[in-house]
Amino acid sequence: MDAASKCLALGLAVALSSCAGARKEAIPDAPKVDDAAALLARAEAELAGGRAAAAATLFEQAAALRPAADAPLLGVARARLAAADVPAGLAAADRALARRESPEGRALRGRALARQRQWEAARTDLERALAGAPKDPTGWALLAAVQVNRGDRVEAAFAYGHAAALVPPADAANAAWRELRFLPPDPVQPEESQDRCTRGCIALLEGQPIEALREASNGLRFAPQFAWCSAVAAEAFWRTDDAAQAERLLRGAIKQYAPDQEPLRADARGLLAELLSARKETAAEAAGLARDALSVRGDRVTLLVALARACEATGDAPCARDAAARILKLPHLSDALRTQAEERSR
Repeated sequence: MDAASKCLALGLAVALSSCAGARKEAIPDAPKVDDAAALLARAEAELAGGRAAAAATLFEQAAALRPAADAPLLGVARARLAAADVPAGLAAADRALARRESPEGRALRGRALARQRQWEAARTDLERALAGAPKDPTGWALLAAVQVNRGDRVEAAFAYGHAAALVPPADAANAAWRELRFLPPDPVQPEESQDRCTRGCIALLEGQPIEALREASNGLRFAPQFAWCSAVAAEAFWRTDDAAQAERLLRGAIKQYAPDQEPLRADARGLLAELLSARKETAAEAAGLARDALSVRGDRVTLLVALARACEATGDAPCARDAAARILKLPHLSDALRTQAEERSR
């Protein structure tokens, strides 16, 4: 290469190098494609498409980019629960609440605890969530299902009533049925029986005992030893003024429950106590049944009312006054119950 050619080549190289440098300086660093907002959008799309595990991973990545925000961790909790990874969902909800207290975080934590069948802790979190977001019908429906599992019919009706006040009746019934179907009091039963008896329980909350009896009776056709379903049918019979059938079913259910189902057996004893406390000749038995149920479940309005009535019928005034005083400490009493308890406490 002659001298002229060398000079030309060197000039071109310098020029190209200068252009490259100029181009590099002129174009700023491109933003990351997967920034937090993009990750959250992709995660929501994955979750909506039923790909919960993939969504959880994307939510976690977004959480790493936004270490002070709770929204990505709430997404992780939702995705993990959707993937049936309840411990991870609970952990994510706890992490979100550590960053910021929120009704959604409490609701997710309550849902995770309910999945683990920790009914008292779930109730506490759900009530806190609903105190901050009282117009959440799904939350009220879930709380109703938890209260059914706690054996508190008054509180279950209270929660269901709130759900029914926020959405059309059919929507409230379906929401409560879905939640209770996912949290059955006795999960070891045939699917068809679970479905029908859960619908029967919701019908009782709706104030439709005839429909409840129809559903529970169909459920018992497939599983005649389904004690919880027998108790649902018994309550329906009682509300349709067939106390004899209700008593027969409840006595059978009390015998049928397994040793690890003492809370449910206590519910059946409590319902039988309510029924028997209305008759003087069976009031003493009713008082014993109510005390047994209270020892397992703790103070419940219906159990204390049965005990107060039974004690009154047997002439045990101190017992009736004590039960009435305990009733007055409980929330969400109807005016009639409060007045009755005030009279007994005096």
